Amino acid sequence: MKVSAGTYNVTVSADGYETVQGQIVVDRSMCPEGSSEIIYKFSMENGFTGVQQADAVETLDIRNEGKQIVIDSETDCRAQIYTLSGVCVTHLQGKNIRSEALAPGIYLVLARNAQGTISRKIIIGH
Repeated sequence: MKVSAGTYNVTVSADGYETVQGQIVVDRSMCPEGSSEIIYKFSMENGFTGVQQADAVETLDIRNEGKQIVIDSETDCRAQIYTLSGVCVTHLQGKNIRSEALAPGIYLVLARNAQGTISRKIIIGH
């Protein structure tokens, strides 16, 4: 999301997990060099709940190339691509993977490897 700089109270919930509440700071000076993103991880597994700022170096890179979504990972990863209506259009696995050609639209990509989980909104143009 594109949000203004400031401090925000955040609540994250999911069925079957405890709700996580925390405070995050959005300050552009916190962005890693060459990036315009601040990434936060919300963890709710094995009874632990918490929020922390992610390391500046990501081990997963998600981007679009033409009508494909490309996911580069230093280790084996699993990914799903969803339409905005929540329909999963494909499951992918590997280190450097490409989706099949996708119709123009907005997609949500969820990718996870041993280092963590990230999601991205990807727009595939005409």
